[in-house]
Amino acid sequence: MTPPALGQEIYSRGFRFCPTPQEAVTHYLPRLISGETLRDVVRPVIHHADVYACDPAELARRFQPMPRTDDRFFFAPYKNKAVRAASCPSSWAAHNTAEIKDDEGVQVGELKKLRYKKCGVLTDWLMDMYSSSCGDNDQQQQFMFCKVYVSPRAASSSDARHESAAFFALPPLPPATPAAIIAQSAAKMTAPPLPQAAMPP
Repeated sequence: MTPPALGQEIYSRGFRFCPTPQEAVTHYLPRLISGETLRDVVRPVIHHADVYACDPAELARRFQPMPRTDDRFFFAPYKNKAVRAASCPSSWAAHNTAEIKDDEGVQVGELKKLRYKKCGVLTDWLMDMYSSSCGDNDQQQQFMFCKVYVSPRAASSSDARHESAAFFALPPLPPATPAAIIAQSAAKMTAPPLPQAAMPP
């Protein structure tokens, strides 16, 4: 019998990875922070990168999107830090924030919606950023789970749409700088391995 497909293959067959805000902050984020091994079907689709240190176009080139939706999921350091260049400062601009509550109405985290601004112009790149407010561990406040995607309202000619498709259109890039990639386990952040770019299928 052929073993079931895992990772990207299984999602190409109709399965979806679409965690709710509550699942993002109470299930995935704590496990990612502690370094706990995730299920085989989930592990390949949650990338580890510093999304604030990279232009989303660079993330799109390095990390494969989800089939059907083109969403990309990341475990990343939590910091409001712009990606800056001398000639063209860029940053993620927040435009909406909402509390995430559990089934009993207790706040367990925060959902922040952001849009990428490049050279002073808003682009069609969006990010949903999930942060936890559970527990006393400082690490809970230092990391986030996020989804980076192109606005559903973006025109077919949008630069963001073309950038999002770059993973399949361009040859593999050399490994990213260590500052752009974070270690698999937050507990081992002091000595991360050298990063490697994702490889197209």
